[in-house]
Amino acid sequence: MTKSHTRKPKRADRPLVLANPGEMFQDHARPGAMIIGIDRTPHGRIWGCWTGTGDKRDGYMLLATSDDGGDSWSKPRLAVGAMAVGQKLHGALVGNLWSDPQGRLWLFFDQQIGDAHGRITNWFIRCDDPDASEPSWSEPVLFAEGCTLNKPTVLSNRDWLLPVSDWHRKTARVFASTDEGRTWKERGALQFPDWKFDEHMMVELRDGRVWMLARTKGQPYESFSADQGASWSEPRQAATVRNLSSRFFLRRLRSGRILLVKNGSPAERLPQRSHMSAWVSEDEGGTWKGGLLLDERSAVSYPDGFEAPDGFIYILYDQKRLHSGRRRQHENDGSVEGGKHVGKIREPARPLQVLSVER
Repeated sequence: MTKSHTRKPKRADRPLVLANPGEMFQDHARPGAMIIGIDRTPHGRIWGCWTGTGDKRDGYMLLATSDDGGDSWSKPRLAVGAMAVGQKLHGALVGNLWSDPQGRLWLFFDQQIGDAHGRITNWFIRCDDPDASEPSWSEPVLFAEGCTLNKPTVLSNRDWLLPVSDWHRKTARVFASTDEGRTWKERGALQFPDWKFDEHMMVELRDGRVWMLARTKGQPYESFSADQGASWSEPRQAATVRNLSSRFFLRRLRSGRILLVKNGSPAERLPQRSHMSAWVSEDEGGTWKGGLLLDERSAVSYPDGFEAPDGFIYILYDQKRLHSGRRRQHENDGSVEGGKHVGKIREPARPLQVLSVER
């Protein structure tokens, strides 16, 4: 699998990308929200992304920014994958934001409808000046069948690994870039039993293996690669992580610890999407410490996040995505061992809400 999948389609086939979208994309007009992702630029601007229609395949994504650490947020600065007025030609459902090692901001997103062959197609746009007053974005680039729901992982050899879920074939694919994103090539793939969207995430372990965790209908499953994602071990139920069928967040911190954000503790499968909590592992996922409760309410799901240079960890997730679709951002100083209710909630009148931890 060495063929490059990156290509630029004809302009007429490209998803619609609107800068400074109008009234129909503002908070009062949208029917719901589902979290896509969040990340930070080199100069401290935070970009957040969510769907404007909840969990709908004919939807679109909205991007907004904060220049004050999440206290206040802009109106939507970009609408991506939206259909042309009166024509259901496109529809974006899932994706993620990622700030790469060069400081460029990527948005990975899918197109659920509109393909002549009935495929779900995977795209990206990239912003090389994400801190500018008027950021500019590349044209959409089609690079794979399937969809990307989680961030790339940068390996110690500087390869980039990107998770791609092929829902039609029920396959967790791994794409790689060895040239800092100029091209993406499929490197490996595997299928998990009891399939449910995959939503797989990867972390490189200290022994050089890549650890993959994936969502299924039942418990999360795991697999390991000893060759940078080309081949994978037989999937098995995750040894130390239980969860209901929903996306979780897994990321290596600069301290060397691994961060896990999910519904409830790593040892439990809750009956509903509630009790969003953060945990850390100091032994490569063997055991988990902490239990910082971010939100005890029901219908909280799909966390994503990043670690800022000052050690603060920002987590974004949704609540009641199919109704008012509120998005909440959690800000923490990197210590997740503090237990329950270590913060207080402030309620700014902007699109995202901040849970500010008392230090």
